[in-house]
Amino acid sequence: MTLQEALQSAVRLHKAGQIREAEAIYQQVLKYEPKNADALHLLGVLAHQDRDYEKAIELISRAIAVAPNNVDFHCNLALAQEAVNQPSAALTSWRRALQLRPNEPKAIAGLASALLAAGDVHEAESLVSKLLPLNPQSPQLYLQAFNIKLAQGNYEQAIAAAREGVARFPQSAELHFAHGIALLTTGDFTAGWDEYEWRRRIPFPGLPIKEVPMPCWDGRDLSDQRILLHTEQGFGDALQFIRYLPEVTRRCRRVIVAAYSEVLPVFGNLQGVEELVSANDLWPEFDVHCPLMSLPRVLKTTLQNIPTPIPYLTPDPTRKRAWELRLTEFSNQRKIGLVWAGKKIHPNDRNRSMSLAAFAPLAAISGVEFFSLQKGPPSDQTKTCPFKVTDWTGELNDLADTAALLANLDLLITVDTAVAHLAGAMGKPVWVLLPFVPDWRWLLDREDSPWYPTMRLFRQPRAGDWDLPMIRIVEALKQL
Repeated sequence: MTLQEALQSAVRLHKAGQIREAEAIYQQVLKYEPKNADALHLLGVLAHQDRDYEKAIELISRAIAVAPNNVDFHCNLALAQEAVNQPSAALTSWRRALQLRPNEPKAIAGLASALLAAGDVHEAESLVSKLLPLNPQSPQLYLQAFNIKLAQGNYEQAIAAAREGVARFPQSAELHFAHGIALLTTGDFTAGWDEYEWRRRIPFPGLPIKEVPMPCWDGRDLSDQRILLHTEQGFGDALQFIRYLPEVTRRCRRVIVAAYSEVLPVFGNLQGVEELVSANDLWPEFDVHCPLMSLPRVLKTTLQNIPTPIPYLTPDPTRKRAWELRLTEFSNQRKIGLVWAGKKIHPNDRNRSMSLAAFAPLAAISGVEFFSLQKGPPSDQTKTCPFKVTDWTGELNDLADTAALLANLDLLITVDTAVAHLAGAMGKPVWVLLPFVPDWRWLLDREDSPWYPTMRLFRQPRAGDWDLPMIRIVEALKQL
């Protein structure tokens, strides 16, 4: 067997999901030919699938050094660079791919997406509008046309772009999902939930699709059958949609909840759960299942009947009491929690997250003590903060600790991240700073949220402008 035949065999194994067998052949090819560009590239693709993005970049870069004019190599390098938050490098890779093949749909769509992520909506629109007519068979370009209209805040045209894409490519899960996002954002829940269901065919960053062999629940009453509710996407999604548990337990007496291990501590007090397990562990036996984010569709949720059994999450009493004693020295001050950044892995993190320094105008308010609830690398910003922020986050080991501290605060001011949902689910006053193009659940042109009665929304008037919402927050604090 020649090296080329071996590679072809490995690619067949790779496509069939026999990853390790394919990897062994790629490695064997490199023993005989250390600079085989195809083997290096395919190993890089495999590393990307394993979410070892640094290794993927190293391997694909070596492949490009051998074969610098291969368009696929540059496209896959760009994807790996985006995965490790290297936007400038990814832009360069996408541009190089497009130089090599000016009408390559994958490169056009990738460059447009990178330009949108960099905030260059004008160049992205110019690129797609010029090249889409030359590539009418590319669903990726229709998806980018939708994303461009969405980034501009033009929801009518975004919906029209998604509909045209769906009409041309009726099996495109990405286009159906995009259509659903726009419909839900504009409040059309009836049509939106059906389109949003296509998300289950799309792998989200860091969350591979989990196949469930049992049937999905259709909302009917179950007698002694067991239903499994399971989390998906982000922590905030799990916190938001566990609200449907009481309705599920009315129809299904035996309920299992499989949740992220990080979320389990705040689900410990839920009523009506027969068994609570980690989503990553082996699931117990069940008869039907339902992803938490499919429950609004199954239960026919509209804007008028969103269940708000607030509070539906409560802190551990012992932990809450410990923080209460800790905070007695601040009894004469209004205690406000702050969260200024989400996780980098979120596809819209560049637009939704802020710096702690941007909260500096709040320091002008007297009689207030600020507390950080920020976890992760951004929490280090408290060390160089221009105003006083008490930081006890080193003692917040899980979301139950965060909930216990939050229960003792008067208000939370936060960007759109999981702690906002935690506060809303606990019935705590929470003010949320939203980017110009908000997540679908916050709808449009309103300061309240039908999901959380104690929540108030402060929206950007234009992309990147946090000044006006911060001014409005300062005025609102003065009124308190």
